[in-house]
Amino acid sequence: MRNNHFIFFIFLICIRALSASSENFNFPLQIGNKWFLQGNNPGMYDHVITHSVDDTIRLDGKLYFDINPGLGMYTLQDVFYRTDSLGNLLQFYDGTETILCNFNMNSGSTILMNVDTVSNDSGFCFCIRKELKPSLLGDERLNIEYGLNWSSTINDLYTYLNVMDGVGLSGIGWVWYDQPYYVIGAIINGQFYGDSVATSITTRDDHLRTSPFFQNYPNPFNPSTTIRFVLPKQENVSLHIIDLLGRRVRTLVENRMDAGEHSILWDGRDDAGADVAAGVYFALLRVGDEMMTIKLLLVR
Repeated sequence: MRNNHFIFFIFLICIRALSASSENFNFPLQIGNKWFLQGNNPGMYDHVITHSVDDTIRLDGKLYFDINPGLGMYTLQDVFYRTDSLGNLLQFYDGTETILCNFNMNSGSTILMNVDTVSNDSGFCFCIRKELKPSLLGDERLNIEYGLNWSSTINDLYTYLNVMDGVGLSGIGWVWYDQPYYVIGAIINGQFYGDSVATSITTRDDHLRTSPFFQNYPNPFNPSTTIRFVLPKQENVSLHIIDLLGRRVRTLVENRMDAGEHSILWDGRDDAGADVAAGVYFALLRVGDEMMTIKLLLVR
């Protein structure tokens, strides 16, 4: 009898291990799917953000899904995504495809996301943990938590990404946020799951959809370039130029700005008025509690 109990116990362990397998991990990307995520820190980070699959586009023979806002660094902009047969979740933005994560990664493992051929900088994804967790669908499903380090030299360019089998996006966060956001509801293939409060709370969809941060022009540039962004309403805004080591080079904006389109000129100088060296820089824009970056290339 004891042997039978032991065999049954081993059988349960095996079944649980199989249920946690990521070999057939499903990230649903159909048009119309939505994820409602809420921060758990009262005050600034307890609102709801909606990520939605809005459209599809075919690039180089590959079908991508337009998720607004994006899941990586470009939080206020539409970004295109697809999954492949190797279990990769890939992002296409600004002409470049980046591997965000792989569903078959083991806890503690790391993969190369991308290599910047201009700066020779690189980004890495590492799997923090994978575990069975309660899902919006009323059962336990495999959830994987990733850390995405977008630069090997700039600490602030770091995001968190949580995905769940059959649900898709289950959590997202940025290093400058006090708390990550976790899914409280979702529309998956036309069916709503989760907390109905997700559909009644005023989300910031409109804000996220109408606040683009445009690529600077010209780029590369010498000696000056223009940085443009749009505000749907009056907001507190800061715009800083940082270098590859994460050091602030120039403060271009630090005040409250009116709604509308804004164009800010950077003349290639630092706060002291001295010319900065040629190389790669980042424009770091904070609008309220959202943060965005673009990459600038200064040539001399």
